[in-house]
Amino acid sequence: MFKKDFSLLIIIALAVSLHGLVGCSDNDNVVGPAPFPTDAVVFDDEFGSTVTFQAFSGSKLDAVQLDQVNTYANSAQGLVITVPDSGVGEGSYAGGAFTSGVARDLSGYNALSFYAKASRDVSLNVAGIGNDNTGTSIYTAEANNLALTTSWQKYTIPLPLAANLTAEQGLFYFSEGPEGGVGCTIWIDEVLFENLATVTNPRPTIETQTVDVEICEAIGVSNGTVTFSVDGDDLVMSAMPGYFTFTSSNPGIVSIAADGSATSVGV
Repeated sequence: MFKKDFSLLIIIALAVSLHGLVGCSDNDNVVGPAPFPTDAVVFDDEFGSTVTFQAFSGSKLDAVQLDQVNTYANSAQGLVITVPDSGVGEGSYAGGAFTSGVARDLSGYNALSFYAKASRDVSLNVAGIGNDNTGTSIYTAEANNLALTTSWQKYTIPLPLAANLTAEQGLFYFSEGPEGGVGCTIWIDEVLFENLATVTNPRPTIETQTVDVEICEAIGVSNGTVTFSVDGDDLVMSAMPGYFTFTSSNPGIVSIAADGSATSVGV
C-alpha cells in the first residue's frame, strides 16, 4: 500500500450558474428556464408560500404549533415550540426543518433572521439553513448555542456563500433538547431572509487533516467554519464542504473533481 501525507489548499470562490438554453418556438425565439422564486418569507404571520414544517426523527412530532398570543410586536400569529422534559416518552427533543415545496433562489440575501424568546433562559442548540430533511443536503450551515432569554430578541444566521443557494428548499431548521432534564417553551416569529449591512467580514477555515490513503481512494473532507461579524460580534457558522471550492497543490497526488470530491491518484 502506498501512503502519502498531504494537505489540501482550500479557496473560497463564488459559484456561477450557467443556465442552458432550452428549446425554441416556431419563430426561433430563445426560451430559458423559468427562474426560481426569490421569496424571502419562511414564516411571517403564516407560513411562506409552499413552506411546511417537517419534524426530525426522534423529536416531539407536534412540538411546533401556531400561536396567536405570544407574538413579536403584536403580530397576528407566531410559532410556539414545546421542548419536552427528559423521559416523557413523546420525543426526546424538539427539532425539524422548514422546507419549501418549490426551490428558491436565495443568492440575493446574506442572512436569515428571526425573533425568538423562551420561557426561561436557555441556549438554542442549533439554528441553521440548507437542511431540506432528505438526507442529501449539500449546503447545510448552522450556528450553535444561541442564548435565548424571556424577552424577544433578533437572531441572525449568515449565509456562508449565498451565490451557491440558487435552488434551495431547506430554508430553516432548529433543534433543542431539555437542559438539565427540563424542557421549555420557545416562541419564534418573523423568520425571513434579508440582506443586512450588519453581516460582514467572513473568515472561512477548514481544519487541517493528515490522512493515509491508498491509490484511487476517495478522501473525505470535514465541515468547515465561517466566522462572521454580526452587529460587531463574532458568530461562528459550521458549513458543509459544498460552500467551499477546493484545489490541489499537486494534482499528480490528489485530484479534485468538478463537484469538489478528492481522490488520491499518486504516491
